[in-house]
Amino acid sequence: MLEEEECKRWVAACWGILEEWGHVCSEDGLDHSMTVYNGEVPSSSHAGWLEGREGLKEAMIEAYRYAFKLQYDVQVYGQEEDEDSTASLFQELDNDWFLGPEGGAGW
Repeated sequence: MLEEEECKRWVAACWGILEEWGHVCSEDGLDHSMTVYNGEVPSSSHAGWLEGREGLKEAMIEAYRYAFKLQYDVQVYGQEEDEDSTASLFQELDNDWFLGPEGGAGW
């Protein structure tokens, strides 16, 4: 099992690949969000780190989609959830929603 510090480093590396190192400029915002939501890892010199780490890219994209959906709901509907509500919201998303590009597997 991974130690807490090691988990933090993995999370930071995954975040860096999706968010920090994939931006070409500050104007990439919406295009960047759609690129990642649609399942693509932004081009960067660090993206090759994912190769050979089976399932990691898919897990990163799935986590990004959940975060995007939750943040979208907070911004549009103004609803923030407590920990218990968030857990049941994740369950609802798993059971009743498809988070991914239109026409993607599971659509």
